[in-house]
Amino acid sequence: MVATYPGLILSLLLSTGISQAEAIVCEAKDQVVGAREGGEASLPCYFKNVTAPKELLVSWQLDLGNESIVVLAEYQNGTRSESQSQSFANRTSLPPSWNQSGTATLKIARVRAEDSGNYTCFVRDGGRHRRCAHLKLSVNSGASQPHGGPLCATILFLFLTKVPT
Repeated sequence: MVATYPGLILSLLLSTGISQAEAIVCEAKDQVVGAREGGEASLPCYFKNVTAPKELLVSWQLDLGNESIVVLAEYQNGTRSESQSQSFANRTSLPPSWNQSGTATLKIARVRAEDSGNYTCFVRDGGRHRRCAHLKLSVNSGASQPHGGPLCATILFLFLTKVPT
């Protein structure tokens, strides 16, 4: 005869962070992402659907300290939320089949210096939000070239090819 302890099983599920109602499992990674001003930034976010999704929503937010702004919020049918910050309008996108692949990587086009900051990717299925990524975007203006660059190479070439007088 096998004895079952439903309270113990529920306790173990909750202590491991898994609940019976969870439909989304995140592959969260905290990392720093670099981008060049004027270029494109790619902020990765990955999740898995454990059950058939009811109403998936991916929401990327930028932390401004006392508040957060919505960078992009998109439902599984491709409809975007109207709460998107105007500073990111027409510059952000998700992969076309993010709701099937589980890849909700945010692309930011024409990156600006003011885009630097801490970004969080939330995935919602029904009423529950899951934090699936927390990333820091560091935007480089491109003005400095710490590893040399074309100007440095030209100066070095001229120096090395100078004929002694």
